[in-house]
Amino acid sequence: MMPTMASFQFIVSRATSVVTTVARLLTMLDSVPEIVRVNGFFEANNTAYIVMEYVHGIPLKSYMNRKGTIAWKEALSYTEQI
Repeated sequence: MMPTMASFQFIVSRATSVVTTVARLLTMLDSVPEIVRVNGFFEANNTAYIVMEYVHGIPLKSYMNRKGTIAWKEALSYTEQI
């Protein structure tokens, strides 16, 4: 069954509201060094945007694809940072 345009618009509106709420909460975590800083957020074109600081590096998935399996101590050191 295909969703109606009204139900689709409701879903988009709800998702935008959720993303905006999450962004607002993340701005309160500026003092936590392990969390990327949120510089701002806004809504445009029925979409919520979050502006975050750029952190140079590679994604953990890319690192693991290149290196292969990592030792549990190394994995633990990453999780302790969070």
